[in-house]
Amino acid sequence: MRVIDPTKSESAIGILSSDFADRNRGSLRVLAFQQRGQRHAYFPDSTPESADKANVRDGHYPIWGAIHLLAPTINDVASPTARALINQLHGAQLDRRVVDAIIDGGYIPQCAMKVKHSEEVGPLTVEDSDFGCSCYFDDRVTHGKASCPKCELSTDCPAGDACRYGFCEKPPGPGGS
Repeated sequence: MRVIDPTKSESAIGILSSDFADRNRGSLRVLAFQQRGQRHAYFPDSTPESADKANVRDGHYPIWGAIHLLAPTINDVASPTARALINQLHGAQLDRRVVDAIIDGGYIPQCAMKVKHSEEVGPLTVEDSDFGCSCYFDDRVTHGKASCPKCELSTDCPAGDACRYGFCEKPPGPGGS
């Protein structure tokens, strides 16, 4: 086993989850990543200083994956407690408190993604859910500075948009929210 000299930490490169890296930006530098076939390297966020995860959400920063939860089963059935948690986290339109907890934990709710993949760093496809929450995500991570129109009902929004968590949202995918 090789022991690393902590006085030479500036020469080390490691892989961390973005929630940990974001909480430690004062002592860590996030590196841009360039996947084969890309013309440029991208940070997970639109700038090294922001926390919008824009390049993750639109597929330019492809080294992301879903959070996996494991639970023991009996006859392929999870416990009532595990099923209750799964039901809270599964579905297009999650309770706003759950979405807030996901965002505040440093993660991206599926409704804020414009792309998806079926395998780690696999080919990207358009997120085809009809429930987007990119504006709400942007507003939460920028502390109220999202540029999307606010709404109470979908009739408050331009044609084709829907009111989601208080913001007019376009459907997810390229050109959407």
